[in-house]
Amino acid sequence: STALVDWVNAAFRPAMERPMDIATGAVAYAPAVSIERDEAAMTRVGAEVHLFGCPTESAPLHGEARFIATSARKLLKSNSKYQVAILLRNRTQAPILLQALRDQGLDHQGSELDRLADEPAVHDLLTLAGAIAKPHDRLSNFSFLRSPVVGLTLHALHALARRLGNGFNLASALLEPRFLSQLTSAEREAVERTLPRLRLFREEYQKQPPRPLLERAWVTTGLAAVHADRRSQESVEALLTLIEAQGTHWIDFGALDRSLSDLYATASTESRLLVMTIHQAKGLEFDHVLLPFTSGQPRADERPGLLWRQTPEGLLAATRKGSGEDGSMYDWLEHEHKARVLSETERVLYVAVTRARKSLIMTATLPKGAISTDGASAKLSDKATPKANTLIASIWQTVVSEATLHVVKPDKPKPAAQATDASPLQRLPRGWTWRPAREMADIEVARVFRLGAEDDGLSHQIRFESESWVPGGAVAVGNVVHEALRWLSEHPSDKSRREQVTLMRPLIRRWLLQSGTTARLEAKLTQIMRELARALENKDCQWLLKARGSARSEAPFAAIIDGRLTHVRIDRTFVEDGIRHIIDYKTARRHRNEPKAAFRARQIEAHTAQLERYATVFRQIEDLPIIAALFLTSTSELVTVPLCA
Repeated sequence: STALVDWVNAAFRPAMERPMDIATGAVAYAPAVSIERDEAAMTRVGAEVHLFGCPTESAPLHGEARFIATSARKLLKSNSKYQVAILLRNRTQAPILLQALRDQGLDHQGSELDRLADEPAVHDLLTLAGAIAKPHDRLSNFSFLRSPVVGLTLHALHALARRLGNGFNLASALLEPRFLSQLTSAEREAVERTLPRLRLFREEYQKQPPRPLLERAWVTTGLAAVHADRRSQESVEALLTLIEAQGTHWIDFGALDRSLSDLYATASTESRLLVMTIHQAKGLEFDHVLLPFTSGQPRADERPGLLWRQTPEGLLAATRKGSGEDGSMYDWLEHEHKARVLSETERVLYVAVTRARKSLIMTATLPKGAISTDGASAKLSDKATPKANTLIASIWQTVVSEATLHVVKPDKPKPAAQATDASPLQRLPRGWTWRPAREMADIEVARVFRLGAEDDGLSHQIRFESESWVPGGAVAVGNVVHEALRWLSEHPSDKSRREQVTLMRPLIRRWLLQSGTTARLEAKLTQIMRELARALENKDCQWLLKARGSARSEAPFAAIIDGRLTHVRIDRTFVEDGIRHIIDYKTARRHRNEPKAAFRARQIEAHTAQLERYATVFRQIEDLPIIAALFLTSTSELVTVPLCA
């Protein structure tokens, strides 16, 4: 808007109006010109600056974060078409902001902001895994007892800790009558329901790969009912994939923590509220921009041992030795280096504020004593000036006079007596129990577990959904091929299959990027496009992708096989001429110089047991003859696999 452009010019011209200097990174300021000619818009305030502080203590950032969340809600509510962006200088600022958004019930889209390890579902699954793998570890067991599966209060855990201090082991202490008498009836019921099942999982641990064991534990203990939303399911799948990739019969929790530290939760929610870093926002525009934490300082850099600068005459360099002396070359180069950092900070702020089309809200939390109160009014003290390397510092003098001041109350720690259960504890509803349905649900509605428990509070069903599945893991190419075939089967078009594949190129690229694939991206994209185009020329592939009322792709099912809960996901299945067809896509490639016949035989041998398991699932559903086959995408062949009668 005109008002916003005028504000940007007024704020940045004094700070950046200087000659260009390559050595210090200074850039001469060129005033912006608005293309808007709306007279009414020229009277609107283009930007707001809000400053937060506490007269007597360091102000917490929660007040600033809550204000940003409230402002975002108001802007979204004011117009159903507005797009609002919250821009952060770095990801370390994200947790407190995202918590404020969650407290306001605001969904958001973000990229690499929510750490996977911070997702509640991931935390609960790690807690469950720790309780299974480390039965004698007190912290793992107490965390599990606190989780929604059991839901013991802190008071109950303190009582249990006292029992353990009196010589009880954990198993006997939990079932000791005096301890049980201190629990509520719901807590006693949860303990008695969960402990026998936990004991069975501990006996099975290290006798099989941990992933299927944890999948069964996740469902049968009820955590899947607690975390039934799609985001939680995707987060749990990412964690299980990491555990599976360890390739052992035990869990290396140290390696798992290191892997999780580099991963972020998938942002699957579509929202008009976007949260991203300023760097990610380059080249984008939004109706409204919120810029919080502008007084935050970046991590301090250590003084380098060597500084240098390229000049027309050659390389100018100096070591730290001798710094502080009169005329030190190192000190001069360090001065230039700091000036370049400040110039870069100014440009980062300029990028952030110029992302807004209609309005901008900037906020900053000031140090202790920066805001003082005089009766009902607040004013700034001489301590208010922000540090030079903060975003707001460069335009401070031009914006501070019109800033709105907010006095924030310091956080007060709650007394120990009040710290028992200040917030409601999420737990399974009383009387909940997992009951695997012996009669499989109809093929038309997919497999549903009925979880029993008539009292309300949680959904009584877990549906293993496949819609909008996002590929991931080390086998990204194979996953993307599977997803592309599923997408083609569910999106019939008048265009030829080859044209459809060509049009899918941007979508396939996005799937690869979502899977974490960056190395050799173009080569993998070309490989997938070539493989799909070749497959779709094959008449067998055209036949199996043909639209049918009974057809399902990437269809999840579960059944009790050999007394155990078994999950399967079938690539393609349908009924034709009274026969159930089960097709599994395989993206494996032939060895060098391997004959096709040998490759087919190798694939049949490797995957017959898998197809037998799929067939067993359908034999519990219906009484139809079954034909199972592999579709080998690398050779575009449909290979029938003989099944046991």
